[in-house]
This record gives sequence, structure tokens and C-alpha cells, in this order.
Amino acid sequence: MTLHSLLVKDNIQIVYDDAKRHVLLELSSGGYRERYVAAHIDDPADIDEIAAALLEAKRRLLEHR
Repeated sequence: MTLHSLLVKDNIQIVYDDAKRHVLLELSSGGYRERYVAAHIDDPADIDEIAAALLEAKRRLLEHR
């Protein structure tokens, strides 16, 4: 099993697991008692939806600057 870290930043981690052939998206709350939420994604269409939502969020942030 090989895990490939694609993004490790602040409270977000994205890892590709080539043995299980899925992406692990992990978010942590930060702080003293961190809480974690992890999503295992194996459908490329789901990744497309997440990417599109993030790009839309970026667009909205930029238009209000």
C-alpha cells in the first residue's frame, strides 16, 4: 500500500491510496481537542463536483475583494 500526499495544508489533507484506489479527504477542526472528518472518494465524478464547488467558492471570494 502506498499513500501519496497530494495536499497537506492547515487543517486539510488530501491523500491518494493506490492500493485501495481511492482518495482520502481529511479535515480537522484544529485547536486543543481536534476532531477529524474523513471522506473516502472513489468516483472521479465526485472529485469533479468538489473541485467545481471549490472553484465557485474561489470566484465568489475574489469578486468581493
